[in-house]
Amino acid sequence: MTNYHQNRADGIVTRNELTAWLRGHFGASFPFGQITNEEYKGLFGRVASQLKAETGNKNARDGMTAIGLKFLDLAEMTCVAMFDGRESVSQREAFDIVRDVCNALGVSVRSVQDRLRVDLATGMPLLENGDFRN
Repeated sequence: MTNYHQNRADGIVTRNELTAWLRGHFGASFPFGQITNEEYKGLFGRVASQLKAETGNKNARDGMTAIGLKFLDLAEMTCVAMFDGRESVSQREAFDIVRDVCNALGVSVRSVQDRLRVDLATGMPLLENGDFRN
């Protein structure tokens, strides 16, 4: 299995842990799409619909690089660790935790992207100014 496929599989497990925790505490009506967009904005500076449009994939994660998937997995793993053991977390606190974790990791994402000259969310080459080319 390639790094990409292994990272994608690992990420599915972690994502399922995160959504299970959120569903268990807030119910099935929790705004999963909104919290996912908070992750993507913090890590990659864009929401799911933008990433899907840029890559042409139906799932934003399908267009991410292996390294991008690892950052996302790390973010979700960190959030699960921060939620675990807490008896109560408000929905606002959950969003704040996700936002804080992803914004902090987003600094590293940008640093790695600059060094590799590749947008980790799409695999597209970066231009000198940090923008990506289609």
